[in-house]
Amino acid sequence: MLHFTTRDIVTRARELADLENSNFITWSENMKLLDESYKKLYQEAINESDKYYLTRCELKDLVVAERREKEVSFYLPENFYQLHSISVKGSGRQILKKARTEDSSSARYDIENNTLVLYGGASSLPLDIAYYPVPKTLTLKNSPVTVSVEGTPLDVNGDMVLSVNDGNAIITNINTGWTKSIDISSISGDVIFGILGLTKFFLVSSNLTGYECNIKTGTVTSNSVFMGKKDGMLYYTSVGWGSSVYPETVSFYNEYDHIVTTRSLAGFDTALPFCFSLDDDLNIYWLKSDIAAPKIIKKDTDGNISDVVTFDLNGMHGSYDLWKCFEIIKGSLFYGAADIFCNGVKLLDHKEFETLIGFNKMDFDTGYGFAVTPLYEEGVMQIHSCFADTELDFPNNFYFSYLAYLLAIAYKQKQNADATLLIQRANDEYAQFLTSITRDVAENNRIQNVYGGGTYYYG
Repeated sequence: MLHFTTRDIVTRARELADLENSNFITWSENMKLLDESYKKLYQEAINESDKYYLTRCELKDLVVAERREKEVSFYLPENFYQLHSISVKGSGRQILKKARTEDSSSARYDIENNTLVLYGGASSLPLDIAYYPVPKTLTLKNSPVTVSVEGTPLDVNGDMVLSVNDGNAIITNINTGWTKSIDISSISGDVIFGILGLTKFFLVSSNLTGYECNIKTGTVTSNSVFMGKKDGMLYYTSVGWGSSVYPETVSFYNEYDHIVTTRSLAGFDTALPFCFSLDDDLNIYWLKSDIAAPKIIKKDTDGNISDVVTFDLNGMHGSYDLWKCFEIIKGSLFYGAADIFCNGVKLLDHKEFETLIGFNKMDFDTGYGFAVTPLYEEGVMQIHSCFADTELDFPNNFYFSYLAYLLAIAYKQKQNADATLLIQRANDEYAQFLTSITRDVAENNRIQNVYGGGTYYYG
């Protein structure tokens, strides 16, 4: 098995298209063209009945959707994309697709509305179902951007940065240069933590007192409450953090002071100020740090608690890293007390930065999503990509080479340039690939019935 990343493919495609030092293709265009090229490779592999992407399940593993006279329908697997074959286990006999004019008495199949329909007693047979799963979506990491910051950066939200410097909190728009300074000299102790919302921000001082600051009016008031963040919106509770006794139910407010849900804090860790986020269904994700291996737990609207992520603290930079270690943005869970992750995919190693400032957005136009303070530099922060380079395992070099050609051709077409030579080379690669595919005696008949003369069935 050969191992590649999308970065390898893009680098090779740029070489083929003579675009090594060009910025003609933007990051978002690159992502789109790369994914489209991969989908084309995937479909051509399916069309040739290549078995590399093939996966299998048994009929007994599928759930019955409906029973009718002479036919039974089953829900297809969630990752079903296109069918390869249905065969009887043991004998290998193929079950063919039902013709439109054929009655329902023969052992046949059809696919309707994401269900597999079996006719003529086929549902009672021990069937093996070979299919192609939904192709993965390829992503590409964008290069980090370094931005100057006045003072010590505490948090980010979209294009806005919260920093503190000489008794002032500073809000800066890194794109427009707009800035506002708010006097926070009334705060007792040094500011050790901050979280930036849309209209206000919260600060925590070294004596563990919380403060709420209104960006528009500049007012600063003491308010030591549990804080959370989702899609840039601040959330807080009706009770303070660090208490030993809490009421049966606690109200959760957004930063506009509207109650979004009322829940119990039973089962939650109540030691840290910034500790929760919410998803679109108002399930609460809470940081539990009062154990040997801190983790994020989820409490659904029925009160059920489950583990989501357990943190590996190897490489954690400081004691406050857990204070702001996760947020849900556009349905994706960003987290990290050492290495930075999004939905389980590692985005940045802890050795590549000093401290996490915050998660600011999931930008599908630029690819950026979180900010860190870099190693060995002061007065700046780095904005990093919320996407990683997808890792790909291929059985041979054809997949890598052909995908690079497809992407290079897409680059040329984007430029309205001549891609004739690249197309010819891609065709040569493809012709060589065809000679390597293992055929079988039932293939022509199977393809004719599975695809119905070129009509593909998607899950």
